[in-house]
Amino acid sequence: MQTATLFDLPAIQTSLQGTPATGPAKKARRPRKVHASVPLKPSTTVPDELIAEADWVVVNSSGGKDSQAMLSYVVRRTKALGMLDKVVVVHADLGDIEWAGTKALAEEQARLAGVRRFEVVKAKGADLLGRVLIRFGKLKAKAEREAIEAGLDPAAVKVPPAWPSSSARWCTSDVKRGPLWTLFTKLAAELSHLGRPVRILIRRSADSASADVTTRAGSGFLYPSGSASQAVQK
Repeated sequence: MQTATLFDLPAIQTSLQGTPATGPAKKARRPRKVHASVPLKPSTTVPDELIAEADWVVVNSSGGKDSQAMLSYVVRRTKALGMLDKVVVVHADLGDIEWAGTKALAEEQARLAGVRRFEVVKAKGADLLGRVLIRFGKLKAKAEREAIEAGLDPAAVKVPPAWPSSSARWCTSDVKRGPLWTLFTKLAAELSHLGRPVRILIRRSADSASADVTTRAGSGFLYPSGSASQAVQK
């Protein structure tokens, strides 16, 4: 009788059934903090003063005429200051969607301008065209599912555009800005002996004002408008 009382399995099972199932606890996100030495605004907007304050001057080159014009300007200013060694030209490789020879052209432009350091970054996984195809598949599946739920013909459904646009700038973040941050981390690591956040000067185009301000609290700030200063904590 005592054994039956101690090991009353039906009673235990009944108790367990009344206990709601809970999933694994979500890991709390670590709060991001900006280094105390990183100002909320650049100390100056004068190009020569920004270059003098920077540890690196990064020019993002697509190999096009706008990139070439910006590179020419940056090289002219840094040469006048005797700081050409700060300049790094980087090309974001978009994969199969790029014209053949684009990367080589950007590298040649950097060499002819006198810049010694040329870097190439590329997003992991699918390239830009592959991401468009994946996005189209997801949008098509969603549109067909919603059509079926509404009692409509899924074959006649209109699929939203899969290509990036001014309102869907995922290409900028996925295949350009994200990979570029890997370079910033690399550059910061090379100057970790300084014992302070590394200052990287970059330039964002004014024709993408909606994307000009990007705050990465773990690393610093990307300041808006023509010239932008990037402070990367290391």
